[in-house]
Formats: sequence, C-alpha cells, structure tokens
Amino acid sequence: MSVEVTPSAVQWSGGRWRSKASEAAGRGNERQSGPDEAPTVFGIQIRLLHYYLIFAALAVAALGLRLYGLGDMAVHHDESLHGFHAWLISIGEPHRHSPLMHGMFLFEIVAGSFYLFGDNEFTMRLPMALFGTALVLVPLLLRRHIGNTGALATAVLLAMSPAIFYFGRFARNDIFMAVFALLIVVSMFKYMDTRRQVWLFVLAAVLALATSTKETAYIMAVIFGGYLAILCWRQVYEFAMGRRKLNELGPAGDLLVVIVGLMMPFYAAGVSIIQPLLDLTIAAPDQTPGVPTGAPDGMFATMVALVVTLVFAAAAWGLGLAWNWRRFIGPLILFWVLYVLVITDFGTSPSGIATGVWQSMGYWIAQQDVRRGSQPWYYYIIMMSVYEFLPLLTGMVVVAYYSVKSGVKSLGPLLIGLMSLFIAVGIFYTSSSDGGAGEPMASAWTVAPFILVGVGILLWVPFTMDAPKFTKFLMVWSIATFAIYTTAGEKMPWLVVNVTLPWVVLAGVGIGSMVDHIDWRSVWNRRGWLVLALTPLYLVVAWRLINFNLSTNFSFSRWSDVAQFVELWVLFAIVLSGPMALWRFGNRTGRGFTFSLVALGIATVLLGFTVKTSFVAVYTNSDVPHEMLVYTQTSPDLHMTAREISQARDLMWSQRLDYERDRVFGVSNSGGQESPLPPFRVHIDSTSPGDWPWRWYLRGYGEGASYGEDGDYVRYGKLSGDEPVFDEDATVLLVSDDNNAKIKPLLPEKFGDGRYLIHRWWFPEAGYRGVTPGDVWEVLIDRSKWRTVLDFWFHRKMPRPIGYADAWVYFSDEIPEGPLR
Repeated sequence: MSVEVTPSAVQWSGGRWRSKASEAAGRGNERQSGPDEAPTVFGIQIRLLHYYLIFAALAVAALGLRLYGLGDMAVHHDESLHGFHAWLISIGEPHRHSPLMHGMFLFEIVAGSFYLFGDNEFTMRLPMALFGTALVLVPLLLRRHIGNTGALATAVLLAMSPAIFYFGRFARNDIFMAVFALLIVVSMFKYMDTRRQVWLFVLAAVLALATSTKETAYIMAVIFGGYLAILCWRQVYEFAMGRRKLNELGPAGDLLVVIVGLMMPFYAAGVSIIQPLLDLTIAAPDQTPGVPTGAPDGMFATMVALVVTLVFAAAAWGLGLAWNWRRFIGPLILFWVLYVLVITDFGTSPSGIATGVWQSMGYWIAQQDVRRGSQPWYYYIIMMSVYEFLPLLTGMVVVAYYSVKSGVKSLGPLLIGLMSLFIAVGIFYTSSSDGGAGEPMASAWTVAPFILVGVGILLWVPFTMDAPKFTKFLMVWSIATFAIYTTAGEKMPWLVVNVTLPWVVLAGVGIGSMVDHIDWRSVWNRRGWLVLALTPLYLVVAWRLINFNLSTNFSFSRWSDVAQFVELWVLFAIVLSGPMALWRFGNRTGRGFTFSLVALGIATVLLGFTVKTSFVAVYTNSDVPHEMLVYTQTSPDLHMTAREISQARDLMWSQRLDYERDRVFGVSNSGGQESPLPPFRVHIDSTSPGDWPWRWYLRGYGEGASYGEDGDYVRYGKLSGDEPVFDEDATVLLVSDDNNAKIKPLLPEKFGDGRYLIHRWWFPEAGYRGVTPGDVWEVLIDRSKWRTVLDFWFHRKMPRPIGYADAWVYFSDEIPEGPLR
C-alpha cells in the first residue's frame, strides 16, 4: 500500500521535509521538545549544538553591547553611593548594612570587581553588565515550557529591552533581581516537573541572594507563593480539614511550604502596621529623631521586635520540619548561611542580621506614605508605553487571545475586571481635588473596593483559561507585579525592570507560539511572505497619512499643491485597500494564517523600534534627561570636570616627582619648578546639589583632617550664609551657582574667572503629572496634539526644557599645565 504525501503536508526539517501529520500527535503537550531532542525553530529542525551556538552568539552580542562605552556615562547619584561604599570594602574598610541602600550583595560583588580589575566607572558597572548578559541565557533553562522558538524570542527581547538594557549597565540592584527572579521561576517549574531535591537547594540559594540584594524579593516571594497557593488550594484545604497529611502535598504544595519556611521571618516587621493601636514604635516612621527608619524605638520595643521575629521564625521552621525535615533542613541551612554571610559582609558586621531581617521590611513600610519620587499612580503605564511597548502589547494580545479562545468563562471575568478598574479611575478623578497628582486618602479609600475586585478578578482569569500552565503563571506574574508596583508608594524608573521582566517572558512565549504555529512552507507557496513584507510598508503609509498636513492656502493653480493633493488620495487609497486585500487573502489561505503573519509583521516593526529606543537611551542619551529612564542624572559636564581634576592632580604629582629627583641627584632645575608644589587640595561646596557624586570621583584624595599622600585632601563644606569660609589654599574650588555671586569677589587672583558647568539635571515631569482622562481624550481627538506625543515617542523631542542645578569650577594657576579640555 502506497501513501501519497503532498507538498503542503510536509515541512522543511534540517535538509528534509518532515510530515506535518507526524507532528500532530505531539500537539497539546506543553513542551515543544525534550532537552536532548533536535529543536525546531521557524519550522526548521536544527541540531541541538547549533541551537546552543545561536544562544551563544546572542549572548556574545549582548555582552559586547553592554560593555561598549560602559565607563563613559556620568556617574549617577545612586551609583556614586554604591561605588564609593564598595570601594571602601575593597580597601578593607567595614561597611554596615542599611536598608536605605538595600542589601549587601551589590557592594560585595562590585568590591570584588574593584579588587580584581581596579576601581573605575567601567569596573563599577561590570557586574551588572555580566548579569545582564547572563539573563539572556536563562530562557534556555525554560525551553521545556516555552518552546525552542519561545526561548529564543524571549532571549532576544531580554537582550534588547530598553529598561533591562539600560539598567543592565547601571550600578543598581535591579538587574541582579531580574536574574534571581527568573532563576527562581526555573527552580519552581523544574521541581514541579521532576520533584528533585536539587531544585529546592537552587531555590534556597537564589532566594538567599535575592533577599540580601533588595527588598523587592519580598514582593516576588508573595507573588510566587500566592500562585503556588492557588495551584494547591484544594490540598491545603484538605490538610486544614484533617483529611490530608502535610507531607502528602503535591509539588506546588512542597514549594509553597519551602518558600514560606524560608521567607516568613522577614515579614515579621509587617506587624508594625498596627503599632498605632499598640502605642509602641517597633518600626520607626521616617525622620523619627534619633532612631533609624524602620528600627524599634527603645529597648522594650526592641525586645518586642525580637520576640515577634522569633515567633515568625519558629512558625516557619516548624512548618517546614513538620512537612519533611529531611528535605527542608538542607535548603534551610543553605539559605541562612548564604544570607548571613552576605548581609554581614562575611561576618565583619553582625548587626546586618538585625537590620536585614527586621529593619528592611520596617523601613519600606515606613517609606510607603513618604512616596519618594511622588509619581502618579499611572507612572508605569507611561513608562511601559514609552519603552516596553512590544512586551506590553504582545502580552495583552496573549491574554486576550486565550480569553477569547476559552469563551465566556474567561472573557466575561476579564471584561468585568477591566471595567472595575475603569470605574475606580473614574471615581478617583471625580473625587480627587488635585487632578490625580497626589492621591488623597479619601479617594484611595473610595476606589479601593473597585481596585481589589478588578485586580482580584484579573489574577483569577488565567486559571479559567484553556492555556498551558506556564503561560497562566506568566499572566498571573505580569498582572500581579504591575498591580503591586503601581500600588507601592515609591515609583522609580529602575523599578520598571521588575515590572517589565514577566511581560517580556510572556511576550516571548506569545511570539514563539505564533511562529511555531505558522506553516512556513505555506508562507512561501501561498506568497504569505508578501504579507510579512508589506505590513511594515503599510504602517509607514498609515503613519504618513496620520501626519499629513494639507496646505492651509491650497490652490490647484500651484503644482506643489496639486502634487500634495494627489499624494493625500494615494495614501487614502493604500490605507483603505490594505484591509480589503488582507480580507481576500484570508478567504483564500485562512484568516488565522493571515492574522499570524500580520501580527508577526507588526511585532517585527515594534522590535525595530525597540532596538532604536534602546540604542538611543543607552548610547545617545545615557546621561541626558531626554529619557524618562534617566530621571535625575549627573551631567556630562561634571563627569569631564572630574577627569580634569584627576589630570591636574597627576600633573602636580609629576612636577613634584621631577623636583624630588633633581634635588636628590643635585641637578639644577633651571627650566622647571624651583620649589616643591603645594599639596593638591579640592574644596567642594556642599550646598545643593551637594557632595555626591564628588565623593566617588575624588575617592582616595583624603578628606578634612585625614590627609592623602603628600597632604592632598578634599574638603566638603557649605559656602552659603552671609560670611562663607572657603579654602584659599585650594587648588580646585567648586561652588554652587547659588553661592557663586558672593564667593567670586573674595577669590584670590590665582583662580581666574572660573567655568560654568551643569552639575545635575532631570527630566521635566510636569508634562505627565496630573494628567486626567479628559486630557487623554483631548489628545486623542485633537490631531494637532498628536504631534507633541509622537515627536517625543519617536524622536525624543522635548515639549518642555529639562531642569538642572548648576555650579562653577575654579582651577588654580599653580597647576603646571591647564586642564585638558
């Protein structure tokens, strides 16, 4: 018996066409291929080695992009804090943990970089660049759940995500947390797949590093633990009712017990939310005199905090030991050994245990009402729209697709949840006296029920969908992260990394699934490649039509006006005929096939814009606040001035050495310096914008009474007041612009006229603060206002001038040669 195989029934597979019928049996399984099977990417079966080589090439490219010009950007205020204290550790100075600057992991890994490669801006950011590169490789560990194409798409998005790319070259903790979060996800799903003990050890180790890196680990643990609790709620209920033993939980229950057992002590300070009822300060509010924020006030409060922490720890550890002491004890020991080593700076600062376990949570509870940054509630909606539009839109399409596919059981609740949030926004704006910029407490309490209902329904929706388990998890992770960070009082641009990460993975899964379900032989045979090619062109034409402006004094007597009129109608014709052509093509080849090609074409265009956005933010505007990511940033003026000061010091040192050499050998220095140059001394005006980042740039010079080599030192002191006192012996003097007018007449002649510089500048936030739904609607219906929004989105044309704080720098003529600028 012969079997006829038609061309449309086969697919290209590494040098041969593979029968599509042979793949049908494997559909419905969540994983695409096993770890040792030949991966299929874009319908082409390739060797596993070649697949790994593709990832290796992507990682090398990501590393090169992250290392290029890594030390060129001016050091941000926060970077200078992190770099300076890491430098102190690298030279043997102790450093105590402080929740203000988060965990100790950053300081120790940067100190290690300084110890190995020297201390400079490049080596300060090197660990972040390496972690950002490693993040690109993590999807390899998830390819059982997201597919081979999905893993590759996720890696590309992680490599080029503007927020992840920018803060992967920035000395803050967030890129570390992104790697740790994804590794925790890996360990969770690997354990649920295999139930092997090794993944509990991996989970414990990564949780320990995350908890000792930044307090956002607490948010992450709540989200992951909540997801696991929903997965195993029936088992937990049966255990509570006495119908199931604790050690009879499924894999999700095991993970829930381990996460609760490891993390529960860190939530002990959460009881401080009821401290007004207790008339006891166990977590001091911000700016409490004499008490660090989040710490207990007094001995009795300290004892109460200790008892509460021990109760939480006993409950957590008792739960884990009762579950399965053989499986729990190892991860527990590993977790606390790693955590204590990191948080105490390898035992040099034991107080880190107390500040880490109690004060970290207490500090950020106290900061909730402070709302540092004072950003509006919709801040992350704007940030994601400006930078992470590709993962946000793609992720929303994935949610909508599975909701529609699952029918009313998912689509109905989804619409109800979204409607609840819209109602909350409407009530908020009608009851808020300040247009939404401040969120008064009365408004917050008014809309809270609608917000809780909306978010609760949206978190429940994925569990009603006919979707793979991992995709459901990604939806829950994305929605919950967005909701929690939007609710949190402090909103900063670097936190966008945490909000972006789950949406990037969800988008990678969506794109990978779409690519895998396209019959690429049919794309060629049915000329579907025309759809892929023409979709970007259609978008360009539509964009041109949106921005088309017909001459106000139009006349058919002028050929230029006639040509403009013809162009307008040609654009109209193309825009209107595009959907008609797609409809006919869909009738002939299948609408699902056509929709996939159009969606892939749009995603390709958005990826192109993502790459452009990343490159502009990372390389062009890295320290220029034409980007919302840049926020408040040290200007390149200060960065270059710091280098000039270093060059000036080197020149004086060189001249000093020449003098000493001539003096020792009795050589007459007729053409050189006849007496030793004075010590190199710098005076920094501490008046706003203050000492930072100068303390990083001028590290090692000595400070105040602590002189550096040959008497060099840096003095920090405010030059404000009626009778400012400055160091007349200074070699370099930096004065705030606010004080310059009164200081300049008092300066010795050796300083000359000085030079103006911008010390710090910031993005003009007035453009998006206090925006109301009416403002949004006005922009949508007023075509003339589209230009302002789109010009910023595409070209970063600023509708308002950036803010700045300036200063003046004076160089003494004692320097042998002038600063090289």
